[in-house]
Amino acid sequence: MFKEKTALMALRVIYTLAILPSLLFACTTPFMYDAPGSTENAYTDMAASGHLLLPPTLLLAILIGRYLQRKGRLRAALLVHLLPLAPVALGGLGWYFLITVCNGQFACR
Repeated sequence: MFKEKTALMALRVIYTLAILPSLLFACTTPFMYDAPGSTENAYTDMAASGHLLLPPTLLLAILIGRYLQRKGRLRAALLVHLLPLAPVALGGLGWYFLITVCNGQFACR
């Protein structure tokens, strides 16, 4: 029980500190569509979606995890704290495909 509470506290601190940089990344996503033809690229959409979904997902993980912890459901709270990994994976895959398939250009087809 002590390990779960310590892990939840550490994740909560990390996620709280990560909200501000993730908001900065979310604010810069319109610039990904600046290149001509980048609106038709699915990989750009993947990377932009990951950037846009990360701040609300972090906030939801913090709030729902705290609620579940107060109810005494520590393992469920830990599982909820895995939720922000989905936008990170989506954005990471988008960037990976942009770099490997499109040679780092947003406007490839």
